[in-house]
Amino acid sequence: MSAICEHDQITVLLVSSNAGDIYQVKKHIGKTMGLSCHVRHCPDVDHAAGLFAIGEPRIDVVLLDLVLVGTALPREVFRQIGKIVGDIPVIVFTEHEDHE
Repeated sequence: MSAICEHDQITVLLVSSNAGDIYQVKKHIGKTMGLSCHVRHCPDVDHAAGLFAIGEPRIDVVLLDLVLVGTALPREVFRQIGKIVGDIPVIVFTEHEDHE
């Protein structure tokens, strides 16, 4: 059994600067997870780093938008968040035209 399934509720950290994505994720994630779901939001990698630096409560999974406003290369954003969150699973989403 995975660590996520051991809890009655999962906590998702959504790292995105797109208001539409934030709304859609919060609207649909609880319905599709089959578990109670709490969504935390950070507009960028720096804010996410701040949460982990102060010992923020348990985060079970990270949803990462690679098209963060004002960021550099998508691969670098992914590397940065990986260093911050350690072993926490990271799910990447992005616009279709940015697939590569």
